[in-house]
Amino acid sequence: MSTKKIREIYFSPTNTGRIIADAFSSSFNLIPSSLDLTRDKGMGEHTVLADELAVFALPVYGGRLPAIAVERMKRVHGTGGPAVLLVLYGNRHYDDALLELKDLAEDQGFSAVAGGAFIGEHSYSNSTAPVAEGRPDKKDLSLAAEFGVSVQKKLGLLSSPDERKDLKGLKVFQPPVIPGNSPYKTWTPPEGIAPETADTTCILCGKCVAACPVDAVKIEAEQVKTAAASCIMCSGCVKSCAVGSRSWNDPDIQKISDWLVATCISRREPELFL
Repeated sequence: MSTKKIREIYFSPTNTGRIIADAFSSSFNLIPSSLDLTRDKGMGEHTVLADELAVFALPVYGGRLPAIAVERMKRVHGTGGPAVLLVLYGNRHYDDALLELKDLAEDQGFSAVAGGAFIGEHSYSNSTAPVAEGRPDKKDLSLAAEFGVSVQKKLGLLSSPDERKDLKGLKVFQPPVIPGNSPYKTWTPPEGIAPETADTTCILCGKCVAACPVDAVKIEAEQVKTAAASCIMCSGCVKSCAVGSRSWNDPDIQKISDWLVATCISRREPELFL
């Protein structure tokens, strides 16, 4: 049997989901493979075998999963195998997103075994509005790895804390009880808003172009151009800019940032469900 029995599947424009998925998988004596839904813009259909553990990691936007992430996840098909569900939110709340991910994974043919809501640096976080700055941090990563051990125990992969098995012969498990409401909360993202580029400091490195999951950012005539109508406000381009030339300057975003600083600055801890 192949040693690649963990499949990390993530939509992670700012890499927080990928980081948590990697930390979770690090507790396994198995080599994970990955399917990056963020970068795979023209992706086809993918099938995850029943003897693979799928680890889904998606961000939370307004208490829901991003529509584009849901669209791409619908091209990933399970064959009855177990799935761990992870969402990353920016220190406000994950609302119905984790339940939405559980329902989506099950609709796609996976069997939910565990779920977790972790905190990632907020998309609008900056030096003057440090909301969940630096998250996930060392404590988060350690907790994600410990969660991996707990999932192995639930699946019967550990006969003792130091003895690991492969994914053959998984024992029957109870699905986790995930909080949330169905129908899910309604969230309509703002339209026509996008980060801007300071031309005087931009070095035209193209990192913002590569980071955008919807091809909204391009370099044309020695200048960064953004199709605001296509922007999903993930801030992948902002976080990836090495010289700080990419930023949010919209007054509506500033209002949101001010509100986050006023109400969501206190540290929240991950919530785990087995």
